[in-house]
Amino acid sequence: MLEIVRKKPDEAPPSAIVCNDECMPEDMVTLKINKASAIVLFEELDDFHEEESIRVREPAFRIALWNVISTLQKELIEIFAPDYKQLLDEARKELIRSENSLIGN
Repeated sequence: MLEIVRKKPDEAPPSAIVCNDECMPEDMVTLKINKASAIVLFEELDDFHEEESIRVREPAFRIALWNVISTLQKELIEIFAPDYKQLLDEARKELIRSENSLIGN
């Protein structure tokens, strides 16, 4: 198990390895999720990299998470909105409502 401890709580993660235009199609995976899921996922993953101390068993897992955070940050204009906290709250409620309707609650 690897423990990652940042020297400063606001220290940014190292540059993530993100596929750019040079990636071959077989190197790419497309993940489609709804906007509410993307907003909630971004918030939780962003909290992940802001922790002073986190434990990960595999260093590649940390890099993969940073890649997802980076991609979501580029795609979600909502995270820069002045009412982001309200949008996040609505997204969380939407996901819970949709899950409850699927399981019949």
